[in-house]
Amino acid sequence: MVMSLKQHSKGVHLFKNRFDLLDHCYSNFEKSKYAGLAKLLADGADQGDPLCLWLFAQTGEVLARHITALFSKVDKV
Repeated sequence: MVMSLKQHSKGVHLFKNRFDLLDHCYSNFEKSKYAGLAKLLADGADQGDPLCLWLFAQTGEVLARHITALFSKVDKV
């Protein structure tokens, strides 16, 4: 049975809306909160949760764009 991210995170309130993310990114940054969220997302993706799978796909695309942008700056040995 695939559990939704909302069910996985029941009782875990990292943020209530997207603006609450800003506080967690800057003034109130705690690695453990992001690690907990990453674990929830990974568990959800392992179980086939569509939102978790989409988030990992989007993250991969953004990471690929960053690598592509920096690739020309890498020393060629």
